[in-house]
Amino acid sequence: MASIEKVPPEVEARLRKLREIQASLDRMVRDRSVLLASLNEIDRVLKELQELGEDVEVYKNLGVVLVKTNKDQVIKELEEKKESLEVKLKGLNSAIEKLQEEAKRLEEEIRRLIAGGGRPAAGG
Repeated sequence: MASIEKVPPEVEARLRKLREIQASLDRMVRDRSVLLASLNEIDRVLKELQELGEDVEVYKNLGVVLVKTNKDQVIKELEEKKESLEVKLKGLNSAIEKLQEEAKRLEEEIRRLIAGGGRPAAGG
């Protein structure tokens, strides 16, 4: 019967941290998908509004009520919302990139620990 070796505590701790990072990455990627969908919807609506004539009545949704509003005001609000979402997306992309780098570093560290019998590598 083959013996099962216990995972060294250093490896276990790094594996736990890696799982946490991967879970965070999964959440961030889902959040990014939602942001991208919102940005695409805003772009589609802005395009439609630009194609409408100046004398067209425009309504916006306020909860369960539709309110008549100015086309230019709606365009301005959508452009502001788009800008805000783009800033959030940029920050999210940066955070995703940093976590991906951290995950890669941890994976390499785990490989070294396993190859070295569970001892931390020199300098790491």
